Amino acid sequence: MIGVIVTGHILFATGMQSAVQAVVGEAEQVAFVDFKEEYSPDTLEQVLRQAIAQVDTGDGVLMLTDLFGGTPNNVGVKLLFEYPQLEIVCGANLPMVITAVLEREDVSLEELVETVSAPEITQIKNVRPTIVAAQQAVSELADDEDGI
Repeated sequence: MIGVIVTGHILFATGMQSAVQAVVGEAEQVAFVDFKEEYSPDTLEQVLRQAIAQVDTGDGVLMLTDLFGGTPNNVGVKLLFEYPQLEIVCGANLPMVITAVLEREDVSLEELVETVSAPEITQIKNVRPTIVAAQQAVSELADDEDGI
């Protein structure tokens, strides 16, 4: 099974851990690593190395980071060159983390990266156009006096 590491600034990973556990319960081979204020990048690197060792059982590790170009992502990129079975996806959000935890059995690391990166999983969406379209559809149905 693919290991999963979630990392981000301050309490991002801890908050994500709480939410993921509320939705799917405890999960094996998953680590949540905060980049705490008192950490240097070197300290974060050491903690991430320990997390990789903890969750990797030979099928690879998917690291989900909060921000592209942020320290957790940059430290992960440094490790990417040392661990050929490590992949990183940035912009982590709750649907992405839950999907990674639930969909990591019986798939390759590359397939899991594609799955969690898919637009329907990242759920980045401008809500107003969707709501306006729904309101218009309801209004049109209400205007149809004859019904079906």
